[in-house]
Amino acid sequence: MSKKEIEKILRRNKAILKKYKVSKVGIFGSFATGKTKKKSDVDLLVEFEDVIDLFDFVHLTDEIQKVLKVKVDLSTPDAIKPYIKPMILREVEWIEGL
Repeated sequence: MSKKEIEKILRRNKAILKKYKVSKVGIFGSFATGKTKKKSDVDLLVEFEDVIDLFDFVHLTDEIQKVLKVKVDLSTPDAIKPYIKPMILREVEWIEGL
């Protein structure tokens, strides 16, 4: 799977993102850098319109994994450890049109 394919699938499944009030989605990690391996997971950074609870966060992760058919590591900017946050925020590629 390529970064472009991930973007297409997420655009086709915008309803999932709207359901959980996602305002922004970005790709970081191996798919953003082009250094994927056969078993690479998809690292996504999300921002929300409102605060959501852990239960909804887990359900959002599950729904995204189902449509992408690959393991997803979902994170928010506030949840990133301070020592790697600057690197991730430089690397993240926000997906337009979501």
